[in-house]
Amino acid sequence: MLELAINYEDKLNKEYQIAVKKDENLYFEGGQWGYYKIKIDDSDYYKIQCVSVDSDSNVLGYFSASIDRNSNIITGIEVIKFKDSVLASLDLFRFLKQISEMPVRKIEWWVVRGNLAEKLYDKIIQKYKGNKIGVYKESVKLRDGNYYDKVFYEINLNCE
Repeated sequence: MLELAINYEDKLNKEYQIAVKKDENLYFEGGQWGYYKIKIDDSDYYKIQCVSVDSDSNVLGYFSASIDRNSNIITGIEVIKFKDSVLASLDLFRFLKQISEMPVRKIEWWVVRGNLAEKLYDKIIQKYKGNKIGVYKESVKLRDGNYYDKVFYEINLNCE
């Protein structure tokens, strides 16, 4: 089920602290320095924050979208799955549908090249008629000490 992250803050941060140490999540933070806790906002004015939970209330994933309310643009998306779960994948698509139906004009985000999510994002922009805007070469250094490209995406929702 897709639920508000604020209701699962403790469980979310326990899962996050385990996951962030794993090599497969190297790309999540998008930088060399990490943070140990996901800050949960007390409203949805600046950020929509949801978790995927199973029937036992285990947190399977975290999804967030930052919002620029002045420009009516989603300015960033964060996705991390803690368990390889069909439910978490379904909840991710529910989350993406939810934000695409908000009164926003477009969605903009980026991903570090090499992240497995890049293939998913390529499929998402095909489905929603979005664009891969471009690539910044070697613009981010991750905790492994290597430099990586950033790939930028956008989906125009209500733009004419």
